[in-house]
Amino acid sequence: MHPQRFYPLLALANLLAGGFLVVAVYGFSAETTADIGLGVSILIALIGLALTYWGYQLNDNLAMPLGAATVALGIWTIVASTVFEPETAQWIIFASGLGHVGLSVTGLVLTELTRPVARRRPASSRSRSRSRR
Repeated sequence: MHPQRFYPLLALANLLAGGFLVVAVYGFSAETTADIGLGVSILIALIGLALTYWGYQLNDNLAMPLGAATVALGIWTIVASTVFEPETAQWIIFASGLGHVGLSVTGLVLTELTRPVARRRPASSRSRSRSRR
């Protein structure tokens, strides 16, 4: 499988994990949200490392900084969920989830805008060129 196919999948995983953190703030108590934030942020940091790696493999100057920002935000959320009181950590986790959603959407949009598209001639122009021979 070509490395370029992995990047959007990892960005979607980051998007879903960030969205889960946002929803978890309103669905669980502050203590539970802090624990969920710790676990999901470890996963997000690993996803960010994978995003950075695939950005490096593809020589993509846009993917590498987005992956590094995902790692930094994931590590910050890990620290915040263990250091701060659960009531404070809950809102930091909410903001981090929104940050992950934003980074993922940015990465997916930039990937789609900068990916080269194979262009083919329309079928009608091919048939005209053959009939002229």
